[in-house]
Amino acid sequence: MLKLCIPIGAIIFCACNTHVNTEKTGGTLEASEVTVSAETTGKILVFPVEEGHYLNKDSIVGIIDTISIYRQLCGMISMLKATEKKTKSITTEQGILKAQFQAQHEQIKVLQAELDGMLVDQQRFGNLVKADAVPTKQLDDIQAAIAVLRAKLNAAKSALQVTAKRMEANIENSSQYNASIKAECEKIQQDVRSMYDNIKRCFILNPISGRVLYKYVNVSEYVSPGKHLYTIADLHNLYLRCYLSPEQRAKVKLGQTVSVNVEHLNQGKIYTGKVEWISDVAEFTPKQAQTPEERAIQVFAVKVAITNEDEALKIGMYGNVSF
Repeated sequence: MLKLCIPIGAIIFCACNTHVNTEKTGGTLEASEVTVSAETTGKILVFPVEEGHYLNKDSIVGIIDTISIYRQLCGMISMLKATEKKTKSITTEQGILKAQFQAQHEQIKVLQAELDGMLVDQQRFGNLVKADAVPTKQLDDIQAAIAVLRAKLNAAKSALQVTAKRMEANIENSSQYNASIKAECEKIQQDVRSMYDNIKRCFILNPISGRVLYKYVNVSEYVSPGKHLYTIADLHNLYLRCYLSPEQRAKVKLGQTVSVNVEHLNQGKIYTGKVEWISDVAEFTPKQAQTPEERAIQVFAVKVAITNEDEALKIGMYGNVSF
């Protein structure tokens, strides 16, 4: 009797220890998809993209015709150069006025020196006239020459003031003129930068590393901004969207490691996933939800991230998740 009890007890003990209390649910595999669209208008010149191709991030995968934009750019650059040449050189015009000012100043100095000399002669001849040493006419001639010199000196000083005012006005006018030309050049430069941006948009840049799912256009087709070109997906990093009942939701945490058994794979490989997102809002059970409690009124959506380096997993496959 004792011999029979030992095997039965061992069987009961093993059965109790092999039972694992896990929560299960299921859902379909999805991927982060990006639909790349044209950013400019023109004919597609180069587009070697094909469905199933793997494309690296930031690689140039196509070119839209840039001829018309390039011609506009060349025209704007020529316009910019012509406008820059309109800028008045303050140095050139101001240099002429400055040379004139210096010449007038030197003339005033010469006239002033000559006048000073004539004034000395006037006094000397005045003394001689008083002493009846020279005729009075000589003194009169000197006084007449002094009057002429003073008139020339006053005229030269007036001309110097006029030149000084012209110099000030030239600086002010040139500054205003150059400011308007500078503003015009800056506007053209902005247009030039905009043209460069438009040319840059003619090169189709792939946004993420992944595999092409759908191709919508071919070479020689005419596209406009917003026209879909192709859809690409990151198949190395998939996620499984599943749904949990309120009871299951209470047992699952963000960052929790889970096991994923994907159907349609003969290898029977178990993938390790990580709970990446749990909805904070309950929703009515969607048609694609597969939970143990299929009659549950409300469920919580969950995303489980799965690494798919060998790309054995495909979008749309069904997977069972064990928490």
